[in-house]
Amino acid sequence: MARKKAGPFPSRDEVVRFIAESPTPLTKRDLVRAFQIQVEDRPRFKDLLREIEAAGEVDRGRGRRLAKPEALPSVTVVRVRSVDLDGEATAFPDRWEEADGPPPRIFIAPESRPGAALSAGQRALVRLRQQPDGSYAGKVLKALDDTRQVHQVGILRRGQGGWTFQSADRRQRDPLKLDPADVVDGEDGDVVVATLETRGRLHPARVRIAERLGKADDPRVFSLLAIHGAGIPTEFPAEAADQAARARFEVPKGYTDLTALPLVTIDGADARDFDDAVWAEPDGEGWHLVVAIADVAHYVPAGSPLDREAEKRGNSVYLPDRVVPMLPEALSNGLCSLVPGEERLCLAADLWIDGDGSLSRHRFRRGVMRSHARLTYEQVQAARDGSPDETTAALLDTAIAPLYGAFAALSKAREARGTLDLDLPERVVRIGEDGHVVGIAERMR
Repeated sequence: MARKKAGPFPSRDEVVRFIAESPTPLTKRDLVRAFQIQVEDRPRFKDLLREIEAAGEVDRGRGRRLAKPEALPSVTVVRVRSVDLDGEATAFPDRWEEADGPPPRIFIAPESRPGAALSAGQRALVRLRQQPDGSYAGKVLKALDDTRQVHQVGILRRGQGGWTFQSADRRQRDPLKLDPADVVDGEDGDVVVATLETRGRLHPARVRIAERLGKADDPRVFSLLAIHGAGIPTEFPAEAADQAARARFEVPKGYTDLTALPLVTIDGADARDFDDAVWAEPDGEGWHLVVAIADVAHYVPAGSPLDREAEKRGNSVYLPDRVVPMLPEALSNGLCSLVPGEERLCLAADLWIDGDGSLSRHRFRRGVMRSHARLTYEQVQAARDGSPDETTAALLDTAIAPLYGAFAALSKAREARGTLDLDLPERVVRIGEDGHVVGIAERMR
C-alpha cells in the first residue's frame, strides 16, 4: 500500500477515493499511516471516518476494516422505514446483517411506484439504481405485503349495533365495526389508538384497540391526537434508549475550561430547552463574543443508534402542553441541557467584531462550561431599563451590558446591509394545569 506524503489534513473525498482504490480493506491504523495523521488530529480523523461510514460511502467488514461499499442487486426486497410529507419513502434492504455496518439508504419517489402509497414497515420488490453518493433510487415493481397493520386515532362509539371506531382521518369516513372482545374497559367517547389490519380490498379491516388516550372532552387529549395522527414516535428503540442511559459526563482531553466565563442562557419564560448560552466583553473599540451550544455530537456519534433515531425524527416537536424530544430526556433535559450551575460539554464560537459590527476573526473550540443563570427576555429588558432583580443585578456589568453593546454594534452592520426587519407580533397561548386555555399574550421579542 503506497504511503501518502506528509501534508495537510485530508479531505473527505480524498479518504473515500483512497479506500475505494485500495485492493484490500483497510484498518483505521492503515489510514492513519497512509495520510500521516498527527496525534493531535486523530480524534478529528476518527470523526471523519465515522461520518463517511454513516453516509454509506464505505463499508465496514470483518476486523472493522473499511472498503468500497458493495453494490446491492439491481432488483431486491426492501422495507420502508419512513414516508415524508411529499410522499418520498426511505427504505433499507429487508435482509441486512448489523455486522456489515449501516445499511445503504434507498429513496423511492412518489412517481416511482404503481398503485397505492407505501407505508412505514411495508415491504416491496424494487429495481435499484445506485447514485453517486452511494445511496440508491428505487422503483417499485410490486408491493409484497398483502396484510398490513396501520395505526389510526379516532373515537370509540357504542350504539345499538355495537361498538364502532370513527377514525379522525378524514379519508376514513365510514365507522368501522369492532369485535366486542377487542374492547376491554372501553367507554363511549374514548379517544383511542386503533390498529387496522387490512387484508386486501375484498376483506374488511380488522380493528383492535391498541391504546386509550383519554376522553374526547379532555383538552389535554388534543396534543395526543396530533402526535398519533401525524405518526410522531413517542418511544425510543431499546438500543437508542440504552445508549442514552449509559451516557456520562466526562471531560475529554483537549477540551477548554470555560467555566469561569459568566455565560448565560436567555429565552422566553416558557422555554423548555436551554441549548445555547452567550457572553460578551469589550475588546478595544469592538467586542469579543462567545456563543456556546451543547456538544450533542459528543454523546451522539455518527452512525450510532441515537444518531439513526435522531435522523429519523428530524427535530423535537413542541405542542402547547408537552414536547416530544428528538433525543431521550437523559440527554435533551440532562447532559445536553445548559441548566444553571451544572457543568456541560459545549461547542463554543469566539467572535471578534469591530465597533461597526464587522467580523474581524473567529475560532471554534470544544470546551466545558457552566451556565451562570437562566434569564428570560423580560428579566434582561428590565435590567437594561434600570430595574434589575437579584439575579440580573449580579450579571449586569459582566454579561448583560456587554451583550447589549455587542448587539448595538451588530445592529449597525445589519442596517448597513439594508436588511428587512419584519417586527411581526407573535402570540403565545397560556395553558392551565387542567389543560384549558387561560389566556393569549403577545410574546416578547
